[in-house]
Amino acid sequence: MKICDLTIFYSETSGGVRTYLTEKQKYVREHRPDVEHVVIVPGPADSVLADGNTKLVRFKAPKQLVNANYHMPLRPGPFLDVLEREKPDIVEAGSPFLSPWAAFEYRERHGAPAVGFFHANIAETYVTAIPPALQFLFRGLFYHVGWWWCRRVFNRCDMVLAPTKRIKDLLEARGITGVVEQGFGVDTGVFKPENRGEELRRGIGAGPDTTVFLFVGRLHREKGLDTAVKSFLSINQENSLLLIAGAGQARPYVESIAAENPRVKYLGFLKNREELARTYASSDIFVMPCANETFGMAYLEALASGIPIVGIKGSGIVDQIPGRYCLSSEAGDLPGFAANMAAMRDLRPSIDRRELYDFVLERGYGWKTTFDKLFMGYEKLLERAGPRR
Repeated sequence: MKICDLTIFYSETSGGVRTYLTEKQKYVREHRPDVEHVVIVPGPADSVLADGNTKLVRFKAPKQLVNANYHMPLRPGPFLDVLEREKPDIVEAGSPFLSPWAAFEYRERHGAPAVGFFHANIAETYVTAIPPALQFLFRGLFYHVGWWWCRRVFNRCDMVLAPTKRIKDLLEARGITGVVEQGFGVDTGVFKPENRGEELRRGIGAGPDTTVFLFVGRLHREKGLDTAVKSFLSINQENSLLLIAGAGQARPYVESIAAENPRVKYLGFLKNREELARTYASSDIFVMPCANETFGMAYLEALASGIPIVGIKGSGIVDQIPGRYCLSSEAGDLPGFAANMAAMRDLRPSIDRRELYDFVLERGYGWKTTFDKLFMGYEKLLERAGPRR
């Protein structure tokens, strides 16, 4: 079996989708010698990186106008050209723009099933890219056009993957069929409480009794960064710090806040997973004010590292996490989010870090379990599809 993943959600500083694809290739190399896996993405130049039975293929494409960290081809053709060279049995489109049309055309030519993964809720997330003063004019338009586009794309797929049951139910309610729940995982060998380092804490000015809040994510309005910063600044900051790790358009804003307030520290983008894991474990509370996460791998990374969460109700897997480990407020409720940050600071000393790690293991959030299920779905899909042309 040969699988090709296509997406435009891939860059040197991207998060969830890149992690999913990286871990998928690792799984194939370690557990599936009978499978070939190819990731096809736009980038700054043409390149091929082969590693055993996996491959990362980049084709040259211009930078996106909205986010220069990503590249966007002007047509599906480059994706299709690579597909024709690789000749996969299954094509998975991990973004709703351009890549699905290459998958559909390849299916038309060769009969290979097309899978769509609902990684991003474009109908309800991308409106946040509009300046707040104009959102009341365009929110309804973005919402209706976004869901129209999702139906147009995903209803042409042979299988649609949704990262949580909540997202599966949402897609079905919006008229999308053939949806299967397919969650994500976390590398519990990398993210674990034992990574906690007092040297790292001393380096950021944190003492033994300092509460370190941590935000990890893309520095963009849709991730709720402003809520995290304003909430922290509104509570009693005595013996507390806020660490921010990530890259994106809001970097100048973060740098200016950090320059003005010594209790806010900007760490930049942590590309090294081991460094990121040490940062999680050396912090005390993870804050994620994003209202539209489809899953939120960062939640699992935080829990596996032994730190509780302050989040938003209905976002990602927040509602699946016991209240003792995660305090959540309604989207847009800044005072509520700030109150939960203060409350979790008081609650945190009573929480056993190992208990959070064990919760992740007990719920089966390891990557092997995740991909075992996914590849069973691929095999069933191929059985239904019959021989390729």
